[in-house]
Amino acid sequence: MSVSNSMKAQQDSDIDAAMAEFLAKGGKIQYCAPNASGRVEGASYSAWGAPRKGRPAATDPTPTIDDDL
Repeated sequence: MSVSNSMKAQQDSDIDAAMAEFLAKGGKIQYCAPNASGRVEGASYSAWGAPRKGRPAATDPTPTIDDDL
Protein backbone atom coordinates (compact mmCIF):
# COMPACT_ATOMS: atom_id res chain seq x y z
CA MET A 1 0.00 0.00 0.00
CA SER A 2 1.66 3.19 -1.10
CA VAL A 3 0.74 6.80 -0.59
CA SER A 4 0.36 8.92 -3.69
CA ASN A 5 2.69 11.87 -4.19
CA SER A 6 -0.12 14.40 -3.83
CA MET A 7 -1.24 12.84 -0.54
CA LYS A 8 2.36 12.81 0.71
CA ALA A 9 2.74 16.47 -0.24
CA GLN A 10 -0.50 17.29 1.60
CA GLN A 11 0.70 15.44 4.72
CA ASP A 12 4.04 17.25 4.58
CA SER A 13 2.35 20.64 4.29
CA ASP A 14 0.00 19.77 7.19
CA ILE A 15 2.97 18.77 9.35
CA ASP A 16 4.87 21.93 8.39
CA ALA A 17 1.86 24.10 9.28
CA ALA A 18 1.39 22.35 12.64
CA MET A 19 5.10 22.68 13.42
CA ALA A 20 5.09 26.39 12.54
CA GLU A 21 2.06 26.94 14.81
CA PHE A 22 3.73 25.03 17.65
CA LEU A 23 6.90 27.11 17.37
CA ALA A 24 4.92 30.36 17.03
CA LYS A 25 3.18 29.63 20.34
CA GLY A 26 6.55 29.33 22.07
CA GLY A 27 7.05 25.61 21.71
CA LYS A 28 10.58 24.27 21.87
CA ILE A 29 11.99 21.28 20.05
CA GLN A 30 14.05 19.14 22.37
CA TYR A 31 16.80 16.84 21.20
CA CYS A 32 18.33 14.00 23.17
CA ALA A 33 21.23 11.68 22.54
CA PRO A 34 20.45 8.30 20.98
CA ASN A 35 19.62 5.63 23.58
CA ALA A 36 19.44 8.29 26.32
CA SER A 37 16.42 8.54 28.58
CA GLY A 38 14.92 11.80 29.77
CA ARG A 39 13.60 10.04 32.85
CA VAL A 40 14.85 11.33 36.19
CA GLU A 41 16.14 8.51 38.41
CA GLY A 42 13.91 7.95 41.42
CA ALA A 43 10.99 9.97 40.03
CA SER A 44 7.59 8.36 39.78
CA TYR A 45 6.81 7.31 36.22
CA SER A 46 3.96 5.56 34.52
CA ALA A 47 3.72 5.10 30.77
CA TRP A 48 -0.08 5.23 31.03
CA GLY A 49 -0.39 8.32 33.23
CA ALA A 50 -1.18 8.53 36.90
CA PRO A 51 -2.04 5.21 38.53
CA ARG A 52 -5.72 4.72 39.21
CA LYS A 53 -7.09 3.70 42.56
CA GLY A 54 -8.45 0.20 42.59
CA ARG A 55 -11.86 -0.95 43.66
CA PRO A 56 -12.59 -0.11 47.30
CA ALA A 57 -12.43 -2.95 49.78
CA ALA A 58 -15.71 -4.49 50.81
CA THR A 59 -16.95 -3.19 54.17
CA ASP A 60 -19.38 -6.05 54.81
CA PRO A 61 -18.14 -9.58 55.37
CA THR A 62 -18.62 -11.98 52.50
CA PRO A 63 -21.89 -13.91 52.90
CA THR A 64 -21.60 -17.64 53.37
CA ILE A 65 -23.87 -20.16 51.67
CA ASP A 66 -25.19 -23.03 53.77
CA ASP A 67 -25.31 -26.37 52.04
CA ASP A 68 -28.03 -27.68 54.42
CA LEU A 69 -30.90 -26.77 52.09
